[in-house]
Amino acid sequence: MNIKTIAAILTIASQSLLNAQVSVKVTYEQQNIYPDNYWEKIPQDFRENTKKQLTQPITLNLVNNGEASLIVSETKKLNFPSMQENNPDERNLGINMKLAEVWTHNDFNTNTTTKKVKLDNKSYYRQSPFDNTIYEFDPTVTKKIDSYQCNLAYYVSKKSNDTIKYWYAKEIAIADGPYGPSSIPGLILRYENKYRVIYATKIEYADSKLEIKPLDNKIPILSNDEYLQAKAESRKPKNYVDEDGKRIVKNSVIIK
Repeated sequence: MNIKTIAAILTIASQSLLNAQVSVKVTYEQQNIYPDNYWEKIPQDFRENTKKQLTQPITLNLVNNGEASLIVSETKKLNFPSMQENNPDERNLGINMKLAEVWTHNDFNTNTTTKKVKLDNKSYYRQSPFDNTIYEFDPTVTKKIDSYQCNLAYYVSKKSNDTIKYWYAKEIAIADGPYGPSSIPGLILRYENKYRVIYATKIEYADSKLEIKPLDNKIPILSNDEYLQAKAESRKPKNYVDEDGKRIVKNSVIIK
């Protein structure tokens, strides 16, 4: 992996010099990993095209200006052609799917993380305190990522029985990365678990403070508990009568 670095300050020699750096922009790519048996569930005619599209990297853009940070994914749409033949009376255009958006705002003054989520096609903010995960640090293990000598921080997730790894550059003393601020003392350049890998592809330093838009006051803010309750409600079957008098039942389907 080659990280292209555009730096206003070419050499970061000390913490005080780094603190003079007002803003940093980081581009990441997220590569999702699927087990072999996942593809076996997809009809063979769809399989190769589906595999090609779902394994393409997703771009994430992070901006950190010292007071706040924002990471947003680029909009990505997938198209799966229909296996049915079209006829003069009916055309099946297949399936168009828009991948879920990543939008995470971090406020360093209030130590609050806000994520934009959608429930029933309505946008909400899900708000919670900064991550309080306790990490293990192994100073004996390092990884060279471009010109940065990165150290390893990790923890074992009891939920997924997986070791979550973070490779961070201590010389870039910004506690931020793909999953937001943490107690990891450096910019995260690579994140690994058994389902995905996220890696930095470009770092840009700015000598002026980059603007990060504040939260939209028209979007409701939910606490973590309120979000979980609203999410459960959104997945319940919904019955209604359409304009033609037909009763419609709507169910939510979770695709893993």
